[in-house]
Amino acid sequence: MTDRIFEIRHLQKQFGDHQVLNDVNLSVERGEVVSIIGSSGSGKSTLLRCINLLETPTSGEILYKGKNIQTEIPSLYRYRAEVGMVFQQFNLYNNMDVLQNCVIGQKLVMKRSKQEAEELAMKYLTTVGMKQFINAKPRQLSGGQKQRTAIARILTQNTPIMIFDDSLSAVDTETDEKIRNALEKHFHKSSVILISHRITTLSKADKIIVLDRGKIVEQGTHQMLKSAGGIYQKIYEIQSGNKTENEV
Repeated sequence: MTDRIFEIRHLQKQFGDHQVLNDVNLSVERGEVVSIIGSSGSGKSTLLRCINLLETPTSGEILYKGKNIQTEIPSLYRYRAEVGMVFQQFNLYNNMDVLQNCVIGQKLVMKRSKQEAEELAMKYLTTVGMKQFINAKPRQLSGGQKQRTAIARILTQNTPIMIFDDSLSAVDTETDEKIRNALEKHFHKSSVILISHRITTLSKADKIIVLDRGKIVEQGTHQMLKSAGGIYQKIYEIQSGNKTENEV
């Protein structure tokens, strides 16, 4: 890692009297993969929505390339174009087929030719197992197929930061591995922030963050955390079959 591309300082987010994020501090280096895990309601998705300014932080700072995204970045549109995000809700264009959904952003934002955009789209649609559905409209797809399409779309954009909001949970473990291998092989210069409930998805991350009730309670690698006696170890033991939820 050579330089810091992203930093969160003392981030707070409240909805009325409810504290969703409490003094969150996090840094992401260029090319680093950071995974976030935690129970439902721990603040994971709210954190990502604050990163993309879909939610306004109550206080604290979010820095992108050293600049405060709320006060020092001139164009929110340009910022979001560099911070690609795959939502749980897919956000596909219903009037376009799968291939068109993966091409339009490349042409309009990245100014790629139609041929180049389609070649990249086909490459990553094949990676996620959607090659045979390129002419289908979103209404003809299952939830998992829509998620795969959204993942292929962000891979074609090759943004400096890629954010996955639990989006790999909708794919099987084999496709999950193919996507993670593609990220490692082709996007080693991009930083990845990945939310997942599945340990196998996040175990190879450079840094794993455990959120609980809006606070970062654990931080480290998979090897460090799986035997640290905390929340991560409990999740790991449940998913590996060494312990039941009732024992935790």
